[in-house]
Amino acid sequence: PELLPALVESNPVVAIECLLKLMPSRRITEYFNQLVNMQMSLHSMEVVNRLTTAVELPIQFVHVYIANCIQSCGDMKDSGMQSRLVRLVCMFLQLLIRNKRIHVQALYIEVQAFCVEFMRIKEAATLFRLLKTLEQPGVEGGSHSSMSQVGEPSGSTNSASSGGGHASTSRLGGAATGMGGLASSGAGGGS
Repeated sequence: PELLPALVESNPVVAIECLLKLMPSRRITEYFNQLVNMQMSLHSMEVVNRLTTAVELPIQFVHVYIANCIQSCGDMKDSGMQSRLVRLVCMFLQLLIRNKRIHVQALYIEVQAFCVEFMRIKEAATLFRLLKTLEQPGVEGGSHSSMSQVGEPSGSTNSASSGGGHASTSRLGGAATGMGGLASSGAGGGS
C-alpha cells in the first residue's frame, strides 16, 4: 500500500487497474487510506474519478478525499498554484455531482463554503450555481431527490475524491478523458 502514491503519480492508469483488481481484497482499505492521505494532484483525482465510475467506493473514503482536496486548496500559499488547484477541484466536484457519484447534501456546507471562499475563480462560481440549482425542489440531486443516503448502495457509484498538492497535466493518457476534459481546460497547467 505504501507504494501506491508513487504509482498514482507515475502511472495513474496502471494504478487504477491495480486498485480495481484489489477491490475484493481485505486490504483495500489500506490502499484507500494511502490514496486519501497522499498529496492532492491531477493524477490522484483521475484515479478517484475513474474508480467512482467503475465500482462502488465507500462513501466515507470519497467524502474524506473531497475534504482533503478542499483543505489543500485553502492551504496553498502560491496564488497561481492555488487558482489552478481550485479550478481542478471545482471541475472534479462538478463531474462527480453531475454523474451522481457523491451525495451532495452530505458535503453541501463544506463545498458551498469552498465556493464562496474562491468565488473570484470562474469554476468556483459555476460550482456554486450548480449547488444552488440542486437546492431547488424537484431538481435531481437536490434536497428532494431520490439519491441514495450516505452508506446506502444506489446502483450507481457514489464517490468523491481528494488529493494532495500539485496539479500536473503531463502523462494524462486515457485517464484525462474520464475527467471530462479536466486537463484540457487549462486548469492543470504543468507543475
